[in-house]
Amino acid sequence: MAPSEYKEIFHDSTSNYQIFTSYCSNYKSYLQDSDENKCSSLESECSIICKYINLLEQNHAISISEGCKFLYYMMYDKYIENQSFGCNMLEFYKASLKSYCENGDWEECNNFVEQIDVHLFEKYNNLIVLYEQFDKLINSGDNEEPNKCAYAKKCVELYEKYIKECLGGVNNYYCNELKNFKHDYEKKIKELTCADIATILTSSESTDLASIIIFTPFGSWLSLQMDRKKNKYRNIENVTQKYIHSPKPTEGNFQNRPYNVSYNSGQY
Repeated sequence: MAPSEYKEIFHDSTSNYQIFTSYCSNYKSYLQDSDENKCSSLESECSIICKYINLLEQNHAISISEGCKFLYYMMYDKYIENQSFGCNMLEFYKASLKSYCENGDWEECNNFVEQIDVHLFEKYNNLIVLYEQFDKLINSGDNEEPNKCAYAKKCVELYEKYIKECLGGVNNYYCNELKNFKHDYEKKIKELTCADIATILTSSESTDLASIIIFTPFGSWLSLQMDRKKNKYRNIENVTQKYIHSPKPTEGNFQNRPYNVSYNSGQY
């Protein structure tokens, strides 16, 4: 299912959710003691979660597990982050799901809750945030060049933040999806004229050679030797250019790819 469809279901969940209040009468009992007070005023948010899962259950053509991972992102972004300072989102989310497990018909509910891993969810959320910005970039009108450049800049900032843990050629699903994003972005940015915005993103195969050259004594020597060669690299940008002609990932449908995260923490 495309993210837009999950969003539509989530939007439907934010109205008339009161009929699921009874599902959440016991959610506080599942909270850890340290989180009980900080998360104790979120009955409405719990009801939204329960209605959302119920709507997923009614749609047999979709994956409830995938929908629940998207739900975690939406709840944090729209409700928890700004409305309940100090509440542990993951613990609240698990408590709400456990309440639903008691009342709903989703057979894999308890198994899903037991496998929830905050690190996996954070990575999943990173991909959603990154591709939401990219979606804004590609869907901006032809006369919106300044907006496109702003979205491109945000894409670069997010990507460079996320790729750090993949440097050195780490091979897992998350890093491979970032590699796919790199390919998609670099193809799209060629269509634009944006000043001071990177057209080539850092490669995950990089071992941060630029930092070695600049910040270490060995780097100073290496830099000197490189300057003596005809085909030298004069700055950080040229170091990065080494990777332009490295094998690129197979082009796919970026709109669906990052959201199809397999629920297996071992892949990350």
